[in-house]
Amino acid sequence: MSLKNKGRTRTRSVIFKVLSWAFGIPLALIAIAVLACVWLHATADLGEPEFVPSQVPVVQVNDSLRRWGSSSLRIDPDGLYEMRVCGGPFERGEAIGKLGEDLLYQQEKAFADKLFEMVPSSRYRAFLHYFITIFNRRMGASVPLEYRQEIKAMSASCTHEFDEFGSPYERQMQYHSAHDIGHVMQDYMLVGCTSFAVWGRESADSSLLMARNFDFYMGEEFAKNKLVLFEKPDSGYAYVSVTWPGMLGVVSGMNTQGLAVTINASKLEVPSSSATPISILVKFILQYASNIEEAETIAASFKTFVCESILVGSANDGRAVIIEKTPSAMGIYSPEGDYASSRMTAASSGGASAVTRIICTNHYQSDRFRDDPVNVENIRVSDSGYRYRRVQQLLDSLGSIDYLKAAAVLRDIRGVDGEDVGYCNDLSINQMLAMHSVIFKPAEKKIWVSTSPWQFGKFVCFDLDEVFGEEGLSTRSVRGDGLSDSAAHFTGVPGQATHSGSRNLSSAEESVHVASVDVDQRTCGAGSASHLGCTLVGDSEFSDDEMSIPADKFLETEAFRNVLKFKAMQQTLATASKSRREVPADSLALFVSWNPSYYGTYVSVASYLEKKKKKAEADEYYRRALTCPMKLSERQHLETQLRGR
Repeated sequence: MSLKNKGRTRTRSVIFKVLSWAFGIPLALIAIAVLACVWLHATADLGEPEFVPSQVPVVQVNDSLRRWGSSSLRIDPDGLYEMRVCGGPFERGEAIGKLGEDLLYQQEKAFADKLFEMVPSSRYRAFLHYFITIFNRRMGASVPLEYRQEIKAMSASCTHEFDEFGSPYERQMQYHSAHDIGHVMQDYMLVGCTSFAVWGRESADSSLLMARNFDFYMGEEFAKNKLVLFEKPDSGYAYVSVTWPGMLGVVSGMNTQGLAVTINASKLEVPSSSATPISILVKFILQYASNIEEAETIAASFKTFVCESILVGSANDGRAVIIEKTPSAMGIYSPEGDYASSRMTAASSGGASAVTRIICTNHYQSDRFRDDPVNVENIRVSDSGYRYRRVQQLLDSLGSIDYLKAAAVLRDIRGVDGEDVGYCNDLSINQMLAMHSVIFKPAEKKIWVSTSPWQFGKFVCFDLDEVFGEEGLSTRSVRGDGLSDSAAHFTGVPGQATHSGSRNLSSAEESVHVASVDVDQRTCGAGSASHLGCTLVGDSEFSDDEMSIPADKFLETEAFRNVLKFKAMQQTLATASKSRREVPADSLALFVSWNPSYYGTYVSVASYLEKKKKKAEADEYYRRALTCPMKLSERQHLETQLRGR
């Protein structure tokens, strides 16, 4: 071979090696990454317990009442579902599943339909499922065994229609992190809540009063079935949770010690892996804490999923604080400053405190997080600070607050200084999308729950002492140092808590005979639900109609009817944007007339026109949107969009 040919061969060899390194290393890295993802997905562990369902059937007493053993489900005249369950975790979960099997299906179907609407691509849905499974691969170790058992038993009644997203147990576990994942992936666009508490001189009778709007939005169908779940576990305190079918975690609730808890999404840091869903932590607090100090002890023991503000009000303390959690840290906000010093101040003054209100929206307020640049920027560009100021104004103007005035605050649709911000604006306290609104009066163990539509409907009042009876106030001992045994023995490792002092639950009850079906029995014989070992007071309605809050008169107005038409048309525009359907110009004008002060009205029309390749008309509607009140981040987004054209 000539020297020339040898040189060419050598050159080709060098080029081949260079190309091999240039392409081989990235391909190898990609292969390693893919194999790692496959391994992470394959080894995901949600800690599924073993469970064998009982053969006890559900008794359909009448059109509005079902019973299973000592548990029951009824729908009240105002459309609220009331479910009462008791016993150990498997018993409670099985009762929830069997009593509400159809409701579980409806809820999951509504969730799936909304997911398909938001993520129409089946490939992307598969990717999201794959990603969430990897992200939550160790969630089983982060959820206490007691609650995994409850979820497992409930999931036995769930459909297999949606098994593309996992088994019923896997799906239900993942759903319990939906609140957390929602505001991580959507910058908490799905969860912009408002809550507040007053006591002392700002409360009409000086006792603690708490109120909240829960604005987690997954569509009207998902929010349709409101469930008031009364749980009487075989350890810890009995409690009520305002929730939806399938959700065993707590987002709004109160226990029989008068400890009320609500959660609001916040923003500071993004989690790198799953931990305890915030609703599971709140459930644990309600079940095992009797005061603020115990709630703080429990909260500090859990590593949680996302950034959250937990408003905790206590009848035993006569006040409220906010526990602020991030994936890596925790702070306490008291309106008087440092929580420890404020406790000593209150104690030295006989329980009186200088500041007697607290407001919680979607930003942090504690010394620990207040000045963090991310929090400061969140307040500046989001609607959180705006809603906070509006609540301040209303509390200042209304004088001492009772439950009726609290409802008026929750129903408020105006902006700061009474500004007309249109309907459905996220600047409003009432954004006309709340899944529920709740008012708590912890000292009297009373809770008011909104009925549809949103928080405009009647607020139904329930008395926990009547629901659970005197025997239901505690199911375990309290130590001499004031800290409950369960909180003191909690190891700090989720799923390894120990609870002591549990005893058999029972309560005096009246015989009930409904529709010629004998429901006097509270336990069954062999092979039945006698293992529940607990009772609740009757199957009769526990709501107190005299204490209920009437529906808002706004429901009788033309404006309300226009809101309903506006929401329906908004959905029509969104659907038409994805199809060849044309919406007439006069229909667009009518749509605008129904809600002309809301920026979202013009954005909806502009988005539709943009999809129809009518850029000039779309830009005009975007410019009209910019003349309306909106949060700064939305304004910046629209301005950037227009500049980029």
